[in-house]
Amino acid sequence: MVSRSSNISDELLTRWLSGEAGETEREAVAAWVGESPEREKELLEMKKVFLASFIRSGNAETTRRKPSKVRRILLGSLSAAAASAMLVSAGYMLSSELHPQPVLSALSITAPSGQTASTMLSDSTVVWLNSNSELLVSDEVKGERTVALRGEAFFDVAKDPEHPFVVKCGSRNIRVLGTSFNVSSYSPEHFAVDLLTGKVEMSDEDGFTCTLSPMERLEFNDGKYSKTRISTTGERGWMDGFYHFSDTSLRDIIRSIGNYYDVTIGFADPSLAELRCSCTFRKEDSLGHILSVICKAYKGELGYRISSDGASAVIYRKNN
Repeated sequence: MVSRSSNISDELLTRWLSGEAGETEREAVAAWVGESPEREKELLEMKKVFLASFIRSGNAETTRRKPSKVRRILLGSLSAAAASAMLVSAGYMLSSELHPQPVLSALSITAPSGQTASTMLSDSTVVWLNSNSELLVSDEVKGERTVALRGEAFFDVAKDPEHPFVVKCGSRNIRVLGTSFNVSSYSPEHFAVDLLTGKVEMSDEDGFTCTLSPMERLEFNDGKYSKTRISTTGERGWMDGFYHFSDTSLRDIIRSIGNYYDVTIGFADPSLAELRCSCTFRKEDSLGHILSVICKAYKGELGYRISSDGASAVIYRKNN
């Protein structure tokens, strides 16, 4: 029997964070959190750091530290997590993990251009919202938990077999029970789901249906879907303050940068979009700095221009 005292063991926190805690242990965590609002915020920050570690490694095993060090490691990372994520208070309730609700509490969360946001929904699902994105949570659909996403978000869905979790992205629906996945849906023409754990099913209004297993990606580009295996989740680094690209097309890099800064970026020569590049940027880097680094990667053959109002930019090939 786990004690419900004012102290809580690192071993128990480790099992709760990794989803391995039993019902009695979850009750103990809920009781501990319920003693003060500060503990509720502390546990959410721990969860965010845990997820960031998982995403960077792409392997759940690497996140299972020795229990005696867990709290020190997590708390030591909180300043970095806070710098890269804005906590949006939405009346979340950790105890609801023990008694899942048939519907979510309605709310709207927005991450403005140049910022990210994170929150825990009323069913204990953790959501990280990327820049220039919006999440609408509905309380009207009976028997399931429904949210609508415009933009990009990472979801760590609380398990509740009786009430599936559904993410609506325009004409597409992603249906899950309890899992971790990233969705990018800034426009109907470009859509991607990266699944880390569990299983998801994506369907659209045209009748297309696809089921993903862990470490698989479903992507929609150029009017067609494709499913591939992923060995790394580095491109999800936006959650911990970085954008990582490894042998990625300039088209995809520029799309991510444009979404973050809410800037339209084009190519004077369409063939430039197929060039590939490996690079890493900090989220606090300016648009001009990022475009300059990209152009220099091609030995000065490329240049860029940013409009006077900062709303658009173009990459071009310099004259020989």
